[in-house]
Amino acid sequence: MRWKPTWILLSIAAVLFAFIFLFERRLPDANRPPPRLLAFSPGEVTNIQLRLTNQLTLSVARAKPGVNVPLNLTFPVSYPARHHAIQPLLNALAEVIPVAEISAQELKAGKRTIAEFGLDVPQATLTLQHHGQRIEILFGSKTPVGDGVYVQVLNQSSIYILSAEFVNALPRSYNDWRDLSLLIIG
Repeated sequence: MRWKPTWILLSIAAVLFAFIFLFERRLPDANRPPPRLLAFSPGEVTNIQLRLTNQLTLSVARAKPGVNVPLNLTFPVSYPARHHAIQPLLNALAEVIPVAEISAQELKAGKRTIAEFGLDVPQATLTLQHHGQRIEILFGSKTPVGDGVYVQVLNQSSIYILSAEFVNALPRSYNDWRDLSLLIIG
């Protein structure tokens, strides 16, 4: 019987086992879902403020946290808000996973500024308040292809690319978030 091939195969198996044991288990798990951009629960948001650059400011509030608690416009007029226009946006923002991330190191290495992404004067700023915390999301310009938008979360140095649907879902007038059920057309 020849033992040389057996020892070679056992040696290869030992090296593969050592690689798996020492290196492979430290690699990121491919089955783990990527992290969400924002950490909040849509039902816990009590105040929403939207500022469109030099055009519109809207403020929406609810008396207490809860998904089924009614929302009310508080600025520019006090009026019931359209729940089915605001809640899907909050739900989508709570679950959003960025398409791509441009880290501060990449910006610095490429000698790029936030102005190149439209974030020096953002086209929209969405502020969410929940549990005494504040999340401010700056929406910059659309990507060159137009299917994404550059976004930066205040106090984070990275720039993220989200689907352009988020910026398209933002209201263009206060009537977009105003409840029209009280309007009687006769």
